[in-house]
Amino acid sequence: RCVRLDDGADIAYDRLLLATTWLRPTILLLDDDPSILEIARYALGQELRVVTIDSPLQLFETLEREQPVVLLFEARLPSFDAIAFTRLLRGMPAYRDLPVLLLGGNLDSATSLAAYDAGIDERLAKPLIPLELRARVASRLERLRVERLTKGLHAMTAIPLPPRGGECLDQHSA
Repeated sequence: RCVRLDDGADIAYDRLLLATTWLRPTILLLDDDPSILEIARYALGQELRVVTIDSPLQLFETLEREQPVVLLFEARLPSFDAIAFTRLLRGMPAYRDLPVLLLGGNLDSATSLAAYDAGIDERLAKPLIPLELRARVASRLERLRVERLTKGLHAMTAIPLPPRGGECLDQHSA
């Protein structure tokens, strides 16, 4: 149902939208190094909800339960193929657009290229630098927020937003 909002209501709607779209989004981090998990909680934990796991066996269950807006994981974990996992993730509609950051030090160029080909968005070197981690995650969140809002989706949930006042007029005049 469309209702035409006046300019004041449109502004209030925009403020409400901004206030509710990005309240403590969840970041999921998989790494078997406790110091990396701690650095991430320290660097990101003020503005973001950081969920950390140390085993790839928990990854799908945690993705499903937590619905993160950014996923970070270590490139070289025992019994975990990060590149194959990324390809699998990109093939799933629910996670196709999930920003993925790969963590790893000393990755050779072939591994880096294969990771980008599989669908990772960025690669972060280890040891993690807290300010760089924070900046990269913030950049990915902003890109995701703008992309979703441009598509008419709620920035955090990706649920379609109701049409705005001007859009209602266009629908009725067509």
